[in-house]
Amino acid sequence: MIKKLISIGAVVLVVALLLTLAPACGKEKEEVTPTPGVTPTPGVTPTPTPKAETLKIGLILPLSGPMAGYGVPYEAGVKWAADRINDAGGFKVGADIYKIKVVSCDDMFTPSKCGECAARLVYDEGVKYNVGPIGGPLAMVVMDLLNDNKIITSDVASWVPLLGPDYPYHILGFPLGFDGEWVRGFVGKVLEYHPEIKTIGIIGMEPWKDLWMVGEREAAEAYGLTVVAEATYVPGTTDFYPTLIKVLAKRPDVITMTNCGPGDLALMIQQARELGYRGILYAPGAVPLDILFATAGKEAAEGFLNNLPDYTNPVWPEATRALHQDYMNRYPNLEMYTTTMSGYVSVNLYVKAMQLAGTTDTDAVVAVFDDPDFTFDFMGAEVKFGGREFYGAARVFPFPQAFSVIKNGELEQLELFWVEVP
Repeated sequence: MIKKLISIGAVVLVVALLLTLAPACGKEKEEVTPTPGVTPTPGVTPTPTPKAETLKIGLILPLSGPMAGYGVPYEAGVKWAADRINDAGGFKVGADIYKIKVVSCDDMFTPSKCGECAARLVYDEGVKYNVGPIGGPLAMVVMDLLNDNKIITSDVASWVPLLGPDYPYHILGFPLGFDGEWVRGFVGKVLEYHPEIKTIGIIGMEPWKDLWMVGEREAAEAYGLTVVAEATYVPGTTDFYPTLIKVLAKRPDVITMTNCGPGDLALMIQQARELGYRGILYAPGAVPLDILFATAGKEAAEGFLNNLPDYTNPVWPEATRALHQDYMNRYPNLEMYTTTMSGYVSVNLYVKAMQLAGTTDTDAVVAVFDDPDFTFDFMGAEVKFGGREFYGAARVFPFPQAFSVIKNGELEQLELFWVEVP
């Protein structure tokens, strides 16, 4: 009986083996199931597409308050550059692919909030690249923290102690201030169109009086103008009549409102006209048209000289006009402004330098900046840093400057010229 069971078991085992092998019969090779997202190559182990890393870029900007008219377009320029890069799949540094994450912090144009923003970006977010703040007094609050942590920063804060060999990670994204090039170039254009001007009155915001007002005074003296009045106001002022009366009493041929927030400028233009001033008003840092016309009105703004750009004007390079069209397609409700350009260029500058360095390490990127042959793209123009002679380190953007006038309720750009700091 046992022998019979063994015999039957052997037969069952053989049949089971035959059934197991049956599917392979008549098949030359086994079919490979491809891994999703990877196309198999015969004889080659497929390599998965590398996952994109994240590069954070911090923003310390006034997104509310009196300077939001400059800060919001500045943020838009940074996000615009990040969107274009991310939409193209990111950027490659060495063997890694990166996509950009913008981390914004509203400093409200106050020193305390600016300090809080810097601390958050450094300690909580771990950023190594930053844009902002706006204004020398705010930069004074945060620049040591940023520099000590080797965070590369491009800002609108020309302040001599913060530029040069002691601050290698600091880039001036706007050529303005003590170097005088921005203001001097603008004043020169004002006098080309109004050679009758002999005297000037200067109005500025109190925190920046030792920055912009110095530049205005030096520019006026360089052109032989007599400064007959100077006046300042504190942030948050809405009643500019006392300030204006002080300046108007000296009967200047022209009044410059030199470092004022967009809303402040519009109010001053309105109130100066209400006080009967019919002379020339200008500002090298101007106010977006929607704010200007909504506050001052087109009649009061007539003749106002400013640096508002008209990017559809043929004086701009074709490449810049094409980029402007791309921007407006993406952000139809937010006009492109000069700070928008600075933000956009800053991000692309960072990316190019990282790619040349082959790393995101900021020391290696600073070494790229120090190469005298290093160039970068500025809205379609290939440029080099300036400032080596003036500041002791080449860290200043050259910048295209619009010279425009409000005429018949419209913006008319008269000229375009580049401001460069030696």
